[in-house]
Amino acid sequence: PTRRSSDLPICTSIAELQQIRRIAADKSLKVGCMLDLRYSKAAETVKKLIAEGEIGKVTALSFSGQHCLNYGVRPAWYFEEGKHGGTINDIAIHGIDLINYVSGLRLGKILAARTWNAFAVKEKHFKDSAQFMVTMDNGAGLIADVSYSAPNFSKTLPTYWDFYFWGLEGMINYSYCNQSVSVYKNGKSEPVIIESAPLETGHLNELIKSINGKPSLNDTETILNSSEDILKIQAFADEI
Repeated sequence: PTRRSSDLPICTSIAELQQIRRIAADKSLKVGCMLDLRYSKAAETVKKLIAEGEIGKVTALSFSGQHCLNYGVRPAWYFEEGKHGGTINDIAIHGIDLINYVSGLRLGKILAARTWNAFAVKEKHFKDSAQFMVTMDNGAGLIADVSYSAPNFSKTLPTYWDFYFWGLEGMINYSYCNQSVSVYKNGKSEPVIIESAPLETGHLNELIKSINGKPSLNDTETILNSSEDILKIQAFADEI
């Protein structure tokens, strides 16, 4: 085979990721992963605004990605000990990948990370709640909550993939449920609202580009890098 495509996470430990890196490099394999927040309507708009210096140097970021636990609906293996891979690894990979993509930043230092059991009352080992605080490689701070705390079957909460980017010149906000990008600038009394056009691509299209040696929005290296960042945060939380 010349490719490997996966839903997330692609693995559950740094050791597994190192093995995937090595095999992909040795055998010229392509790795694909369904990190679909990159393809949301607002992602390209935010990426362009940050690259053009609309808010200046990015100094702080935050995102929330609370999901439904769907207790009793998800497959049974999901709650088996050792199968899930951790709530940070499972959910926050989307948020970290989006941050990496639109800001060009990578994980710097992990300051705090915690997972705990709150909702899966019959499986006390299943740590369904997760929060963390890290710095990015430019010194910016990032705080995130990716708990399975959303009411069941609800994807309309304002905290479902809600992103904030603060810079020296202003702030940008958008959410999955509201793809309008709000830009707040120093000295301006009202935000500028930008309606984004749908991106004419997706996971499979970008994987095919990568396989054919063409520039891709989500090639093997970016997928492995985002996976590495999030696995480090999950490992930090697991040690507590």
